[in-house]
Amino acid sequence: MTKTTFNVDERTRNIVYRICTLLYYVTMLSMIGIMFYRQFVFNQPLEEFQDIANILTANVIILLCAVFYFSGITFSKFKPKSIVLTFLVFVTIGFLFTLFKYKVLTEEPLSMSGIFGKLHIIVIICGILTALWTFFAYLGKRRMDKNLE
Repeated sequence: MTKTTFNVDERTRNIVYRICTLLYYVTMLSMIGIMFYRQFVFNQPLEEFQDIANILTANVIILLCAVFYFSGITFSKFKPKSIVLTFLVFVTIGFLFTLFKYKVLTEEPLSMSGIFGKLHIIVIICGILTALWTFFAYLGKRRMDKNLE
């Protein structure tokens, strides 16, 4: 048994983990809110808060990769149907956000053909993220199976 600096029991450790998780989510949602506020209320160009967007994006991508790898959240069997469905949900959410952004939130709305022109970017990004998260879920499943042996 290892000794720790702070002698805490399992219940206290779980409470601290829950608080840290809650504050993490509050921080991420606050950063998203700040970015939207700066972009759509102050009409600041993206260059003025690109650093916040990059940190937030990297943080969320790494978080989900780590969750899939370490926590055991895996696909019991990799079903192509569920992976494709997840991908389609991401594309739909991305397209609806793009539609809302360019039709409601901007002063100079983009035409529908321009919005559909952005669809290929949404599909590529969602495809890369879905493949990355599926890969880490697969590695996490292999890790769990190896630990069970």
